[in-house]
Amino acid sequence: MRAAGRSGIARVLDFPSGYGRVLRFLVCRFSGACFTACDLDRQAVEFCSRTFGASPLYSKSDFREVEIDGEFDLIWCGSLLTHLDRQPTVDLLDLFHKNLAWNGIVIFTTAGENVGARVRGGITYGLTKESAFRLVGDYGRMGFAYADYPGRSGYGISLMSPEWVREQVSRVGNLREVYYGPAAWDHHQDVFALIKAG
Repeated sequence: MRAAGRSGIARVLDFPSGYGRVLRFLVCRFSGACFTACDLDRQAVEFCSRTFGASPLYSKSDFREVEIDGEFDLIWCGSLLTHLDRQPTVDLLDLFHKNLAWNGIVIFTTAGENVGARVRGGITYGLTKESAFRLVGDYGRMGFAYADYPGRSGYGISLMSPEWVREQVSRVGNLREVYYGPAAWDHHQDVFALIKAG
C-alpha cells in the first residue's frame, strides 16, 4: 500500500481463497472492507462466506469464463500461478487486470529460482523425477516451465523467472510493478505487487 500510494482499501478479492488461510488476516487488517472469496472448491467458498462474511464467487477451470461483478482495490492470489501452464497464467493476469480498480493493487506469488533450486536439489513437489528434471531444464532455457502432476491434466508445477513474468505483465497493459520480493512468501515463493495505472 505504501508503494502504491494507497491509504485505504474498500473491496478485496481473495483468489483462490481456499478455506481462508490468508483471508482471515485480510479481514482483520481491512476491517471496514468488503470481501469476495473465490475458489473452484465450492465448500471452501461457502466456508469463507459463513466464517468471514465474504461474498461467494465460484471459479472455473477456464479463467476466461469467470465473471466477476465490479472492481477491487486489492486482489490477493497466493499459490495459484505456481500451478498453471503458460496460457492459463496469461488468462489469469488478464482477469485480474480487468477486475482491478484504478490504482488498485494485485499481489500474486510465483515459483522462481528458489523453487527451481529446490527441484534441482531433489525435491520433486509431487512430480515424477523425469518431469522434475525436464521442468528445471526447460526453466533454465526459457525462463518458464510447466509439468502436470501425475494423472492430472492442466494442473501441476510451474517455474517462471521474474523476467518472464514481467514480459507477460507488459502485454496485459497499464500494470506497474511496485514490489518484487524473491522468495518473500514463507522464504519460498516470489511475490509481485502491481498497480493499475497509466
